[in-house]
Amino acid sequence: MTNNSKSKRFLNKCHLGSLSYVFSLIQAFTSQDAFQVTVKANGSVKNFSRGFLVTTTNHPYFGSGVPIMPSARVDDQKLDLVVIEKLNVFFFFCYLFIMMLTGKHTRYKTVHHFRTDDLVIRTQTLEFGQVDGEEMGSRAFDMHFKVTSQPFWLTTTKTEQFK
Repeated sequence: MTNNSKSKRFLNKCHLGSLSYVFSLIQAFTSQDAFQVTVKANGSVKNFSRGFLVTTTNHPYFGSGVPIMPSARVDDQKLDLVVIEKLNVFFFFCYLFIMMLTGKHTRYKTVHHFRTDDLVIRTQTLEFGQVDGEEMGSRAFDMHFKVTSQPFWLTTTKTEQFK
């Protein structure tokens, strides 16, 4: 959604592309209703009745540097799940400000963090979703994520440099 927006193209020209994600988040806040989401992680099941933003990552940032999960690491063989509950407009802007400036929004009781290697996320209602920036449309989700090790071979070839 954000990657194809007119505002992102304009802000990129001004070298402020990261702000387009903030604008998209504000737009989502005004149009997205709270929804029920069930999370199964670390051997327990948690139900959230006021889900607003649910994201799985192994990287601290999304959307051009927004620190959604500052403690996430790409090399720890774990996935990080963040569930942020729908807030009133005052707390929403406070969280947004705290997240953008300090990355310490995860300390609040309406921000839930799970770190695991096996994760299930379910919604009963139709919700908008993305995978790696690609829109998935509106649908109910029943997603299972699992970290596994795979063999990896790296080969090199000698190439000539162009003159």
